[in-house]
Amino acid sequence: MAIQQQQTIKVEQRFLQASSVARNLQMAIRRGSFNDRQFENALVTLETLPLATDEFDLAQSRVRNAADFSAKHEYGAASYELTLLANWLKTRA
Repeated sequence: MAIQQQQTIKVEQRFLQASSVARNLQMAIRRGSFNDRQFENALVTLETLPLATDEFDLAQSRVRNAADFSAKHEYGAASYELTLLANWLKTRA
């Protein structure tokens, strides 16, 4: 039972970490100090999570949408996508 609890905590921590990555990227976009590597880092972080295929696709889509919006200087829309992602990931923790 103790091992299962430790594994559960680790999974919860991974979701919280992923939420923080999304939130930090959102804040970087608001400051105007972001780069492509941060979007790639967010995508790699999502790959470490135990998500169903449809959940992973949605999460990945949020990051890609944010990158596309940022490239078009639509920072509010990019920030919104990342807010949705960060909040969803936090609820999974």
